[in-house]
Amino acid sequence: MANNGRNTNNSQFFITASRAQWLDGKNVVFGAVVSGGDVVINLDDLPVDSKFKPIEDVTIVDCKVQTD
Repeated sequence: MANNGRNTNNSQFFITASRAQWLDGKNVVFGAVVSGGDVVINLDDLPVDSKFKPIEDVTIVDCKVQTD
């Protein structure tokens, strides 16, 4: 999770299909996909702009939090 900028009160969430070294040491990294990995691969295949933002909006309509 990354802050969207000072005093914005917004957050950005990154879903990555491979290592994202540019996030190391700068943002909180948490979570893992325990099922539905094909969804992550489909997200990774979407067309993106020069800042790696998907061309079309993507909405996650359901997710579950698994605790140990």
